[in-house]
Amino acid sequence: MERPESSRVSPGIAPNFALPIVESVRPSELRHGRTPQTGDANPRPDGEAPTPTAPSRLLRQSSSRRPKILGRKESGVLHRFGPTRTSLRCSRRKRSSRSRITPAGALVAVLALLVGCDSEQQSPTDGARLAPTQGRYSPAIDPRQFGGPIDNAYLPLRPGTSFRYHGVGDDGRTREVNTVAVTHRTKRIMGIDATVVLDQVFSGGRPEERTLDWYAQDRQGNVWYLGEDSRNYEDGHWVRDEGSWQAGVGNGKPGIIMLAKPTPGEAYRQEYSPGHALDQARVLGQGGPVAVPYRQFRQTLATREYSSIDHQFEKKYYARGVGVIKEQALTASKERSELVRRKAATGH
Repeated sequence: MERPESSRVSPGIAPNFALPIVESVRPSELRHGRTPQTGDANPRPDGEAPTPTAPSRLLRQSSSRRPKILGRKESGVLHRFGPTRTSLRCSRRKRSSRSRITPAGALVAVLALLVGCDSEQQSPTDGARLAPTQGRYSPAIDPRQFGGPIDNAYLPLRPGTSFRYHGVGDDGRTREVNTVAVTHRTKRIMGIDATVVLDQVFSGGRPEERTLDWYAQDRQGNVWYLGEDSRNYEDGHWVRDEGSWQAGVGNGKPGIIMLAKPTPGEAYRQEYSPGHALDQARVLGQGGPVAVPYRQFRQTLATREYSSIDHQFEKKYYARGVGVIKEQALTASKERSELVRRKAATGH
């Protein structure tokens, strides 16, 4: 049954989202790599020592969401929370019409994928079997198997948590800022109450993309991606991105953004909507020590994501108890991003 209109997020949200909007970004912050102070004490979920304060060197995410975790990028932009976009994402961002993938670049991407598949074959766990990358894709979704908080160790999405990433765009020079906010809103999709995450991208101090991503966790601990409503800022107007999609609508089917128990070599589908979004990921294993402006992490998890629409690879690093901390495009795009600030939800 659909929820009352007052508790649903409208799919037609244009410039004014009925959601908390993360602070705007001043051009001077991008030029000098500064982040406005908000009183964040940089909580350290795993008890590690903080990284000494220093000017943030942007290595920003590739926009896709995107995410795209907060994944998105079907057009060559990374998304913090969502998948390769497209977050991540996102994290995840799509703007496929702006992407310029050369035949040579596409060939390199395909060869890299084939090599990766040959060298990393491994029996899938339950999570990977639920969202396979081979054969006919038709995930079995039972709403009764979903519910409760999204508390996956490598992608916790607690309402009230926000993230800020700095980096550079496709050209490797243009400064970008990406803000991600886990809202208290939910959206009913395929009988599941999905958590709504607001992902915004600013390029050169100006708004570029604004996306609503929808996530839910099953009882095994896998975090599923149920779609996105993405808008690009063009000529003073918010225009719906062609990469927008929703599970259960048209050819849209849910995918998994983060496995409950990620195992090296496992491959899984992240989003599936032919013509809009076709992303998958493979667990690379331990990413080793990673230092970002937010802090230093002794242990991380690394994944490689691939979009068969824009033939774009990206590598993501996750930290236990935090989520996405770093993203790096591996093929045509030169996008990079790093976490510079995380504000925990009240009470955490």
